[in-house]
Amino acid sequence: MAWEKGFLTEEPSAEGSWASSPSVRAVMRANRSRDTRPELRLRSLLHKQGLRYRVAARPLPELRRTADLIFF
Repeated sequence: MAWEKGFLTEEPSAEGSWASSPSVRAVMRANRSRDTRPELRLRSLLHKQGLRYRVAARPLPELRRTADLIFF
């Protein structure tokens, strides 16, 4: 079904993928990691309140993770 809808563009690797099926993998790949409607709305409200922040940044340089918002 994911192939028919155009979600998959390349053959998924059975070895390298942790997804339980190709359709699960397609759904996970389609989820946006940033700039979703709720996130944009929240950022707009925070900015109107005078709060300043960074988007999708590492809280500490040595961390391999990013935070949605980091206030400074």
